Amino acid sequence: MERGEPLFLWTKKLLLLMMVAGFIAGCATGARNLPPDYSSIDAKKRLNVEDFDTAAIELRCSQIDEELKLLESDYAFQVQDIKGKRHQNQVAGYLGAIFILPALLATDNSAEVKVKIENINRAKDQLYKLRAFKKCPSNSGM
Repeated sequence: MERGEPLFLWTKKLLLLMMVAGFIAGCATGARNLPPDYSSIDAKKRLNVEDFDTAAIELRCSQIDEELKLLESDYAFQVQDIKGKRHQNQVAGYLGAIFILPALLATDNSAEVKVKIENINRAKDQLYKLRAFKKCPSNSGM
């Protein structure tokens, strides 16, 4: 604190700094990394049988599409769970600007749901790769 600076100005600066830090800390997670490119013309690696487990390689195209539909349904459910908690988290965030710690403890960051979504995305990536490897027809419904 500078000599002669009123206490309320120092407090105002500190509050502003804490609010900015809160906004930065409250940002959503970044986008996940894209899966490796296997199918473009200039892809560095091509898919082969070793890229899949034995149970997956035995799936027919229709079974792959069914698995993808199930994963999409589960994905939509998990996203809806996060959206359902959004209002509660926003209110807690607003109150956090006033009461800091108690409000931050009231937020639900849905860590388990986010892990489930990441696992669903990985499984979908694997099925899309398998579909490309088996040269299954493109399904316009997905």
